[in-house]
Amino acid sequence: MHIHHNLTHLKEEISQIEELLAELKDYSLLTLFLDELNYLKTKLPTSYRIFTKEELLYDYNGQNGKPLYLATCNYVFDVTHHPLWHLGAYPTLQLGISPLDYFQLYYQNDLKAATEAGPIIGKFLTH
Repeated sequence: MHIHHNLTHLKEEISQIEELLAELKDYSLLTLFLDELNYLKTKLPTSYRIFTKEELLYDYNGQNGKPLYLATCNYVFDVTHHPLWHLGAYPTLQLGISPLDYFQLYYQNDLKAATEAGPIIGKFLTH
């Protein structure tokens, strides 16, 4: 009887420890998310200009001395001086898709990486 009581008590303690570990894991994920969110806040401008797809394709396409602005995650980035995108060196023309579409696909799930390509300068108006 005494062994059964000890085993029952041990199982309860293990169950409590497992619950604490699950909470700690959730807390760690939350901490990572908040750290990334705080990092991104430092990259966001205080006021936004709204850009349309047409503006990015025709007015800010990096051609003829124009700056190159690309968008993903509903934000617009100035990638004019990024080595991968500078002076139209992007590989998308060979693939038959626009730099804007390629940028959106490439960075669609990684806003932090997109901010490394260039600063956020506005919001992207999606239709």
